[in-house]
Amino acid sequence: MKILFIDNDQTICELFQTTLEKRYQASVITAQTSTQAVAYIKSNTDIDIVVCDYVLSDDHGANIYRLIRDHYPQTVFILQTSNLQIIKTDTRFFDFFDNIKINRAISRPFTPSELFWVIGDHSIRKTSLAEGSRQQERCNIIIDAFILGSSIISKQHVRSLNVCQNGMFIICDHDLLEVGDIISYEMSVNFFNYDKPQAIVRWKRKGNICDLPSGVGVEFI
Repeated sequence: MKILFIDNDQTICELFQTTLEKRYQASVITAQTSTQAVAYIKSNTDIDIVVCDYVLSDDHGANIYRLIRDHYPQTVFILQTSNLQIIKTDTRFFDFFDNIKINRAISRPFTPSELFWVIGDHSIRKTSLAEGSRQQERCNIIIDAFILGSSIISKQHVRSLNVCQNGMFIICDHDLLEVGDIISYEMSVNFFNYDKPQAIVRWKRKGNICDLPSGVGVEFI
């Protein structure tokens, strides 16, 4: 597997180069400018995954996204940004959700384990795409959210992932919520234009299992 990691910060590049190489036994190349990234992309057509910061010193990650989508459509593109709202406001991302198996996003700051979740098992992803299996409207996106519930006195900041039309997974302490609890939620970005601000807890997961975090699965109601 070949991964291109693009970020202004050299320290962040070095950190994720090391962790991604160890996790995936991958060839990880880093770039700190759009110029460097574009030059590498154009001279290497076998890149599997591009992880790209939105704000770069000489350009925006949206232009790299357009390059990838227009010329390398099978390459996974993962946008990293502190403001995921730009997916809806920057017109260069107009088709971002046309293929949510390929286009992914993660809200900064993020941990290596969160990025691992967004990447997932790349070999399984390639197989499922080739077979045309399971067309689930799920976003491989990690975003910030706030929740309230009968057992929660004040708003709790959490990370939400695995967002789909029917529900999402909330990363939180296993004991924060119980199965059957009704919660109210606010997501930092309303990707699916939800008009259902409430959800019910359907299941819980305790501890990290197969690189998956603790938390609860909720269904929108």
